[in-house]
Amino acid sequence: MSPYLQPCTTYNQHTAKQKEILTTIAGNSGLRRLYQQQLQSLREYYGRRYESILDDEDLWNQLSIQEGDDSSKERKRKLKAKREEILTKAASISTEGFRVAAQNAIPHLCRRRTTNDDDNNHDEDSIATLLYNVDGGYDYTSILHGLLQDMMEATSLREDVEEEWEDATSPLSWDEDYEEDEPEEEEGTRKKRLFRLFRMKKRKGPVKWYEKLAARALVLSVNYLQGWLALQGIRRAAAERDESMPKFPLF
Repeated sequence: MSPYLQPCTTYNQHTAKQKEILTTIAGNSGLRRLYQQQLQSLREYYGRRYESILDDEDLWNQLSIQEGDDSSKERKRKLKAKREEILTKAASISTEGFRVAAQNAIPHLCRRRTTNDDDNNHDEDSIATLLYNVDGGYDYTSILHGLLQDMMEATSLREDVEEEWEDATSPLSWDEDYEEDEPEEEEGTRKKRLFRLFRMKKRKGPVKWYEKLAARALVLSVNYLQGWLALQGIRRAAAERDESMPKFPLF
């Protein structure tokens, strides 16, 4: 081998060895595993923050008081609209907080530089890009999508529980046909009590149907808005990824 090529070969071997060591450090056996654990912790944290808004009885009681004491449909509509606004804002805060925290949690060694950085650090940029994509990469969009699913499921679950509670606590009424055709029996007999218990049912009619429809519409609207927020977060993350990716000329 020519003595003039010896330093270059040694340098390339040294650089390859460095990349191998850094890749091991940044991979699943090192920093990336810790990063994934951090993402799961962030998902749990911001999911609980959103659920704390859902379970804040003082907030919803205060909102109910502000809208008055009447039980009109207009009041219920305002309450649902205000609830939707609060939940949408809470979902936006949680998703944005997660995105910023996840971005900042990426190890500095594995952060890709933007195209506006100094071009003299091309070697460092290529190494950072290599480490960012090692073993699946330091991408948080899938965990962000999971956080959105958690919030949507929590919202739907609370809505279903509230609906069941309203049905369970709604006043009971007798079947009109039964009241008209009820045979004359001695009051207090076991047969009459069992018959009444069998024929007794919950109040049914247009009001209950509309209430269920409105509740389902609220759930769908909140889910749609949360899905829209998730899409915006994923697009923002993708834009950041595209911006920091190195651009190679075709020729």
